[in-house]
Formats: sequence, structure tokens, C-alpha cells
Amino acid sequence: MGDVMNLYDDISDYIFVKNKPQKANMIFVVGGTFPDPAECAAELIKLGFSERVFVSGRYSKKTGHFPGAAAKGEIYNSNYLTESDFFRDVLIKNGVEENRIICEDRSMFTFENAMQARKLTKDMNIKTAILCCQSFHARRALMYYQLYFPDTDWLVYPADTQGITKDNWFKSEKGIATVMSELSRIGEQFGKIFLNNLKG
Repeated sequence: MGDVMNLYDDISDYIFVKNKPQKANMIFVVGGTFPDPAECAAELIKLGFSERVFVSGRYSKKTGHFPGAAAKGEIYNSNYLTESDFFRDVLIKNGVEENRIICEDRSMFTFENAMQARKLTKDMNIKTAILCCQSFHARRALMYYQLYFPDTDWLVYPADTQGITKDNWFKSEKGIATVMSELSRIGEQFGKIFLNNLKG
């Protein structure tokens, strides 16, 4: 087999989107069970990159309930009903005032996170926004938020989770499976969107 490092690099650059943060009207946290994206959002708030943060998520349709924090459960150990409840607590415990937090607790998928966020912020004139998510989820999450916020300039400030990073994902079975699953989901989900758009 030839040298596949160029292939790894191409996939890494595509999937693991990361931008230098800039001043933004809003920070959006994509739904999930890992606290790290909300911790990143709290860091950005404290550094003055935005005044407001929007957290999304009910729980996975597969589980039918919020299972608790997937990491740092000794810190984030309340009886959370939804992902947005969880993220609110993460933000507050990391120094974000509650009146800066907007919560949405209906969405169960990434596209619903973006769709519901758009519904609740459509009158807020969001010109620039920062997206916080798991790093291997960055491309797909960004595409959905770009789809629902076409007039917003997006920056991504993701968090590495589950031991999967841009530099090591191809060194483990879990990393390869996770990143290649993201590629497959992008193809499947946006293929349907593009076909529907083609049909008018």
C-alpha cells in the first residue's frame, strides 16, 4: 500500500474545522452529552468574544432520555432532563451568568439543533456567530448551521472529546470509525438535501 498520509491530511482538514475566535453576536452549542463544547463556550464568554450563548438539545431519540454527563460526571452530576439543562449547568459552573444563556430543549438531531436555533433567534440579526461542538462533528454541524443561517458568518471553536483529535483519529479503530461515520453521514444527509433542492 502506498503512503496514505496525504489522505489522512485531506480528511482531517475537511472534518476538523477550527477557526480563530472573533467577536460574535452569539455562541451556539450543539446538543450532546459531553460537557467540553459548553466549557469552550464559557471560555469564550469570559474572554469577551460574545455576550450571549445559545444551547440546544433535548436528548437522543435512540435513548429516549438524557443519560447523564458522558464525561466529568463528578462535576456535572445533577438530575438533568435534557441536553440543554446539562449545558446550562456546565456554563453556570464555569462562570457564565444565567441571563446570558438561551436554551432550546426540543431538538434531537443536529439538523434540528440548527433549525430550532434559527426559529428562536430569527429576529436577533446575528451577523457573526461561533459554533461550539465536538471536534470530529465540526464539519457536519457547521454545514447545518450554515444551511439555516445563510446570512451569518460562522466560526467554529470545537472541543476534542473521546480521545479523538485531528492529529490522532487515524491511529485507533474508534477514531477511524467515528470520523468515517461523519463522512458517511454528510454524504447521506446532505445528498438528500441536495436532491430535494434539485427537484425544487
